[in-house]
Amino acid sequence: MAHDHDVLYFGFSTEPPTIRDATVHDRLERQFLDVPFQFEVLGSSHHVYSTSLGFHEVSSSEPVEGGDVYGLELAAGIDREFAFGAGPVQARAAVWTAAPSAVPDDRSCTIRHEFDGGRVTAIDVGDRYYETYHAYPDAELTVRSRTVFPGR
Repeated sequence: MAHDHDVLYFGFSTEPPTIRDATVHDRLERQFLDVPFQFEVLGSSHHVYSTSLGFHEVSSSEPVEGGDVYGLELAAGIDREFAFGAGPVQARAAVWTAAPSAVPDDRSCTIRHEFDGGRVTAIDVGDRYYETYHAYPDAELTVRSRTVFPGR
């Protein structure tokens, strides 16, 4: 059985999720899909949300309560897709592992935070999608995700 630090919890909900370690290290508010969105780097990963749309996506190495949550073993070979639909929001997310070098530098991503030990969380926001990067040097991998809003 995996311990909390061996699992990446990835989830969607219409309400703010409950996360034990919710320290926000970096935050960016910007218009996305023509509404305000918050992009946050947490102590344990990321939280992207729009309260006006009732959309929350969270990724955390700490357990997450609320909504549809999926536990992914933190190891090479992650290749999953998830869908979220509630009210006006339809989203699809792909989550996969990549090499540790996959994380963009400061100049080529929207928000980026480096933690002790070389861990990095970065978010790159496009027109109808955003990508996240979570580098785990001790596991020699990066977990990437791409969330797309095709119908909005």
